[in-house]
Amino acid sequence: MVSVTCYNESGSESGTFEVDEAIFDEKIRMRLLKDAVLMYEANQRQGTHSTRTRAERKGSGSKPWRQKGTGRARAGTQRSPIWRGGGVVHGPKPRDYSYRMTRKALFRARGSAMRGKLLDGEVMVMNSIPVEPAKTKTVAGALGAMGLSEGTVLLVLAQADEMVWRLTRNLKGVRTRVLAEINAYDLLSSSRVVFTQSALEGFVEMYRSAGANEEVSGS
Repeated sequence: MVSVTCYNESGSESGTFEVDEAIFDEKIRMRLLKDAVLMYEANQRQGTHSTRTRAERKGSGSKPWRQKGTGRARAGTQRSPIWRGGGVVHGPKPRDYSYRMTRKALFRARGSAMRGKLLDGEVMVMNSIPVEPAKTKTVAGALGAMGLSEGTVLLVLAQADEMVWRLTRNLKGVRTRVLAEINAYDLLSSSRVVFTQSALEGFVEMYRSAGANEEVSGS
């Protein structure tokens, strides 16, 4: 069991939350985490890079000089790839880099990332995100009191909250996600993960139910 520190809306400690890290995975699967991170990074690539071939370059298609008798190397066009300003051979063209891993693999990768975060003491719990008064400094003050004024912070909510999103969107290094949207990449790319209490309870129940279903299907 891992004890996760709980904080109230002012950023003061209010207790602990006991989490069994074995629920998420029996070990940290480094290879699976690497595969998941590579997939998420590949899916973020725009793939808009492009170079011009010799057919797309401007320039005359006639020979610059006659084939023989000039003492110079023979040349057929100014758009030749060996000429300055010519086309590019086998250069990059727009393409789609995205691909998908199986749903089960991504589910297990997220659980493995969560297990690592718990063992490293990088998970915190807030009873709720403060929204009164409705100003960005309200949330910033609470995070500062929790010692999260520096580094990257992932706020995980049980359900979408427009007010919380508005108050946190301008905070440097702070990202807000709904529980159903977080993945292994979000967890690993954040130095601290702050769950609301209802979000963490839902996360634990999600993996506890998945483990129970595997036991039933295995028997």
